Amino acid sequence: MAELESLLEREERFAHLKVKNQVLTSLLIYQGLLPGEIVNIKLQHIDLDSGSVYVNGGRLLTARRLPLLDKQVEMIAEYINNHRPRLAKKLKSDFLLLNYYSHPEKVDSINHFIATFKDRFPGRNLNCKSIRDSVISYWMNVKRMAPEQVQLLAGHRWISSTLRYKKAPVQSEREVLNRFFPID
Repeated sequence: MAELESLLEREERFAHLKVKNQVLTSLLIYQGLLPGEIVNIKLQHIDLDSGSVYVNGGRLLTARRLPLLDKQVEMIAEYINNHRPRLAKKLKSDFLLLNYYSHPEKVDSINHFIATFKDRFPGRNLNCKSIRDSVISYWMNVKRMAPEQVQLLAGHRWISSTLRYKKAPVQSEREVLNRFFPID
């Protein structure tokens, strides 16, 4: 998670783009959202009072309301109140994330944005899908959240989709191997 959080620290030419990119990155690394889900978030989907975001469902993933971290609530509030109006100067839009030209962000631009971080992690496959996989794996194996809770957070329709992220403890695997294939 510390490596993923390092993605939040990036130099940008314009302050309002820096905050927008931090909001985008935080939704990737704390909620495990996919680019298609992020681009569909509208202003009315953000509830700063309860600290949550509504994510539309789709063919493969279910709709859900996800909690935001306190630092995300502050970051999103700053973006909506101070920086988003600068980005929305040309066109009026109810989408949360706007690009430099006042248009809603697109999936391809999010994928390209994440691809610019690849030099930070040489030898690793860094993309939005691998970030999501890391977040779900973190929930399952480090935070030890219940599979049903992770299923709801990830938006998986089937629990089997969630359980594939569960890592078996090395010690239990070793015991099973030694039971069936003892080393004499």
